[in-house]
Amino acid sequence: MTDDKPTRREFLRGRRDEALIAGDADSDNLDRNVAPSAGDDPTNAPYLLKIGRRAMACQFQIMVNAGKYETATETAIEALDRVDQLEQLLTVYHDDSEVSQLNRLATGDYSFVSPELADLLRLSLRLNKITDGAFDITAGPLAEVWAVARHESALPGEAEIKQALQRLGCQHLAFDEQEETVKFLRSGIALDFGGIGKGYALDDGASILESGGLMDFLFHGGRSSVLARGKCTDASAGESAWRVGVIHPLRPSQRLAEVQLENCALSTSGSQTQSFTFGGRRFGHVLDPRTGWPAEGVLSVTVVAPTAAEADALSTALFVLGVDRGVEVCEQHPEYGAIFVAPGNRASEIKIVSCNLTDQNFRVLSE
Repeated sequence: MTDDKPTRREFLRGRRDEALIAGDADSDNLDRNVAPSAGDDPTNAPYLLKIGRRAMACQFQIMVNAGKYETATETAIEALDRVDQLEQLLTVYHDDSEVSQLNRLATGDYSFVSPELADLLRLSLRLNKITDGAFDITAGPLAEVWAVARHESALPGEAEIKQALQRLGCQHLAFDEQEETVKFLRSGIALDFGGIGKGYALDDGASILESGGLMDFLFHGGRSSVLARGKCTDASAGESAWRVGVIHPLRPSQRLAEVQLENCALSTSGSQTQSFTFGGRRFGHVLDPRTGWPAEGVLSVTVVAPTAAEADALSTALFVLGVDRGVEVCEQHPEYGAIFVAPGNRASEIKIVSCNLTDQNFRVLSE
């Protein structure tokens, strides 16, 4: 996290916006992939007040209907302050964060955790279970192995992958929900909430916005995760759900679909932009913690869920699981909707599979 804080004047930016596009934004290079959709006619776009700040290696941004709330600016700054606090709590890049300290202390003995970390552990372990281990908060060692591989444009050795796999797995965590304590049952285990932290920050920040009286807003965490509350005011059509575009995984300048969000969250994962090629084969950055290798067979997955934390984690987990098993998970949990984009029969073609989304809140714009 940067220590440079913008002035209050630098927080503010109000203008008409053409589109909110949801794409894969695990890094700043992908931030261009997302923006709110105001439809095909930009003259009908709402006038939005935008309050943003950089945190968790991306841009967090709150959008509210301009002029609707007198305390919008102050309340939004409080929500962004909360995102900063959560970053200090969850980051593995600062030695003094709670997660870093826990990773040093929890091997061999139970350690108490904060209420925030306890909430994340409960949710993470539940999502790990329902996704057959495809979402795993202990997969940091595997990510490190492949980060080196991408940097060197070479594949990691089987021994490296095997060694990393021996140091991960939620089955090696002992979490006492009543006492809110955790213990690592195997040496080398470490927690990393990178796959769910941004979503959790959106949820927690949204609670502050609502407590401050803001009931209609859109809250972005980077460009892949977004949480919607209430409605957007349209210049011609009045109030409507927030419309968010999903980027085409093969044509980044084009919207593939549009989803209407109201009191729910959306997140997209994909690997087209972050990948490297070795031996004529492309390897993406979304890793399967069960096999140790990059997930294949899907171009992108977009998840709509009640909370941003769930959408954040599940978009990656369903990408790992693939279309067939991913659809089964959604069918077993109807509170989750998903859009799977898979390769078509030809190189330039795609196949779209949706689950638990209706014509009223989802429409395909192009294929």
